[in-house]
Amino acid sequence: MCSLNEIQNNIYIQQYSSHYISSGYWKECLKLPLNESISMKSNPIDYQNVLYGILSKIYDCVHPINNKQSKLHCRLLPSTVPVCFEVFLSGMQRQYYEECNRQYKSTNQSWNRLAFSQNSLVYRSQMALAPDGFPFFPYHFLLRPVDPAKLDEEFIDFGLDDFKFGMTTSNHLDLRRQFKYDDVVNMAKFVKTLPSFMINQSMDGSGASIEENIHAHAFRANETKFPLFNPGCTSPVSDCSVLWAIDKITFGIVVSGTPEDIAQVFIDLRNEFHFPSNHYIQTRDDFGGLTGLYIPRTKIMPDGLKFVDADWKFGAFEVLGLFDAKNMELYESLTSNEAEEAIRSVTIQDDKLRNAFKARARATMLGRGY
Repeated sequence: MCSLNEIQNNIYIQQYSSHYISSGYWKECLKLPLNESISMKSNPIDYQNVLYGILSKIYDCVHPINNKQSKLHCRLLPSTVPVCFEVFLSGMQRQYYEECNRQYKSTNQSWNRLAFSQNSLVYRSQMALAPDGFPFFPYHFLLRPVDPAKLDEEFIDFGLDDFKFGMTTSNHLDLRRQFKYDDVVNMAKFVKTLPSFMINQSMDGSGASIEENIHAHAFRANETKFPLFNPGCTSPVSDCSVLWAIDKITFGIVVSGTPEDIAQVFIDLRNEFHFPSNHYIQTRDDFGGLTGLYIPRTKIMPDGLKFVDADWKFGAFEVLGLFDAKNMELYESLTSNEAEEAIRSVTIQDDKLRNAFKARARATMLGRGY
């Protein structure tokens, strides 16, 4: 069994900025002397440390200078919740990404960035993790479903349970509109395996609504705390001890349990109510361990002058009180009331519909023996 230091001392990765280097190059750069398998079951601490080290090296290779970028941030205190919203000024580094997506949709191009070749760590032969080209936080990874039948001998087996490394292309990806039950299970299992990371994204469509390229995002959980993902904003769902509802400003179902429990609640809610939605999977001691959060949305962009013509990117982060401003004027001018109303205007506020979501989640968990 190799120690973490031995692994780290034998990872030789040259700094570069391109995603598009052949996997043959990586065979030379990732010299991992794993003569015997490192197993999560036999040594979970070493396993987590080695995996975390590999992900960090892969990210630093793609973002050698900008991997520790700092961002201005301030806090706004809403009047109705016991938390503070966070407002970041990142300069909207993702604007170029969003512009490419707009061009793609308006011109019927047959490609987009999310289907480009990327060196990826492939989990369970079903989910490819690659550094996001336009990171929101340091160590922000893109997750894309992979077709296991299309993986070939070019993918390197690390001797690390459930992980391989290789160049994923559009030929390897499973390009489709929606996440499946197995996708959500795999995301939850990844977070359970590596609790220093969390995963979030949309259940219907994906970032910038590229329908055929469903994807998710993983990043280190300590980069931020989503203000409304907080026990102080929740209430228990009936007599089910592993379910809560966020009922302050926004609305969401929180479920604690196994990867299969979380996936089943998410899929059941999506299939019954058909709302566009955001989901989050994180290891949370304050909710009892592995936790999923499902937030249904009534529309994409909120009302209000600041949000006309997409001045703000309003996505999975914002509905939980984390705002990213694209310029100093917006950063300085957003008020807590505006932020609060923006979240309300895109999330469910009707009590009858909220109760229906709670009832469906409760029925799912009771059916699973809770």
